[in-house]
Amino acid sequence: MLTDPAYASPDLSQSIWQAARDLGKGDIVLLPYVDCKSELYRLAAEHPGIMLAKEHPYAVAKLSEVNCWDEFVIGLGKLSGKRPGQLRERLEREGKFEVCILGPHDREENARMVDWMLARKREWGERVDKKGSWLWEETFRNYLIELLNHCHPLACAKLMVLKLDDEILAVNMIGLGAKSMIGLIASFDKRFGKFAPGAVSTEAWVRWAIEQRLDFDLGIGAETFKPYWSRGNTAMVCSLQLAQTNWGRVAFAISGAQRMLKKASVNIWRSNVRPEKSLGKEQA
Repeated sequence: MLTDPAYASPDLSQSIWQAARDLGKGDIVLLPYVDCKSELYRLAAEHPGIMLAKEHPYAVAKLSEVNCWDEFVIGLGKLSGKRPGQLRERLEREGKFEVCILGPHDREENARMVDWMLARKREWGERVDKKGSWLWEETFRNYLIELLNHCHPLACAKLMVLKLDDEILAVNMIGLGAKSMIGLIASFDKRFGKFAPGAVSTEAWVRWAIEQRLDFDLGIGAETFKPYWSRGNTAMVCSLQLAQTNWGRVAFAISGAQRMLKKASVNIWRSNVRPEKSLGKEQA
């Protein structure tokens, strides 16, 4: 209720927030991605136990208000030096290019594409040293498949597959609401990285959202494609961490000390390694 504009009146928000503080038994309160213009943010910002407050940009493309793709791209300009459709045209010149959007009745293909997507995501994680345990969890894999296979007039999610000459370039999954959609997870084959399959997927979803009269929540982050496709419809959110009790403050202090020790250890390791590398070069 604190985040729903239909209920977020100042008086009601104040009452709920105060009740949550008085009755809540937690030592720490985490408030991720709170709209900086919301009543909840104002209340949280007045909390005496703020330990962390970090702002993030986010963007929403109001595509439900657009009649067609041709209308939308008028005056849109270029992204990374490319006009709308240019990356797709490049792929079409390479061979048979396909954009496939799977539905809940494509049960086996949904499972196969989720497996492909997670495999590529794990490879990416190895390359950049981001190895979230969820990428290996069977329950997470099954959860994604269940979302895609959910048979209901209001689907939960859809999967897009890009192919070139029947070879998979990228797989991209979005979540669906009654009036909007949001990107969930995506991956691509690094062999085709020069074709920017991620950018092609995003553009294809924009086209699809216009056809379906859906807004496209482009999510949190400062990537250049977000203000581009949203036509500058951006705002700020803030992630806050609040200490409710003295034990909460102690926990934050310990966590901060651990981060400092880890950073110091890394710096010591680097200072010890660099002379060895230099010595190796001199001996060579």
